[in-house]
Amino acid sequence: MNQLLLKKSNEISKRKKKGFTLVELIIVIAIIAILAAIAIPKFGEIRTSANERADLATAKNIATVVAAEIASNTISDTQTDADPTSLTDFAGTGTVSIATQIDGSLTPKNNPGTNTGFTITVSNHGNIEVDYAGSGTKVYPQD
Repeated sequence: MNQLLLKKSNEISKRKKKGFTLVELIIVIAIIAILAAIAIPKFGEIRTSANERADLATAKNIATVVAAEIASNTISDTQTDADPTSLTDFAGTGTVSIATQIDGSLTPKNNPGTNTGFTITVSNHGNIEVDYAGSGTKVYPQD
């Protein structure tokens, strides 16, 4: 009889040990919440940084294409706040678009509401500057 009770007691205790306790589950949830509280702001920073770098890469591409077009006498070497889709041609009589020569989009990824596009300025010394249209913030070259 004792062995039967002992056997039943062992079966019951084995059955109870199958799941997690409430305390263990609360600890796991608390750890996940702490990790999420740290990771979510960091994710936002990484996303902003990636958008800034994407815009810098686009601005570098624009500057490279503009330099090549100036060298081949396709566009004028004096541009002031020009849109990449309507650069003054070399003769000064029309416009030239370099949008088809740019990899990717000409729409800025960083603050798309404020920064509506890119503008190009070529100085008298041949320096090419790419700014955000709308805010006027300089994108390339970086200081």
